[in-house]
Amino acid sequence: MAGGTLGLLDESAALNSRVFSKTRLLILSVLDELPEGDSATFRELKAGLRLNEGVLFTNLGVLKEMGYVEEIDVKVRKRNMTAYHITNQGREELRSLESWFRKWAGRRLDERKPG
Repeated sequence: MAGGTLGLLDESAALNSRVFSKTRLLILSVLDELPEGDSATFRELKAGLRLNEGVLFTNLGVLKEMGYVEEIDVKVRKRNMTAYHITNQGREELRSLESWFRKWAGRRLDERKPG
């Protein structure tokens, strides 16, 4: 009983459950893929992730509140826009989640292999 999925229980306690949403994971992942120091505008995130404004705005707000995303003002073609980039804390949390999911998926696959 100590192995398998239940064995990951202690490790999962260290993860931030507020990030466990498809939308928040996608936002962090997309921002993490940008070159260091780069950001994405609200419009770019909305179009790229195919989200409506309310869903994107709400989830960016939660990620900002947790310190995983920062909002900055940028000028694009002489227009002031809001852009976002992932913080170091956001990157660390994303790496922790990726690591945990890999372990979880690996264990699930191992449990399904014929003996």
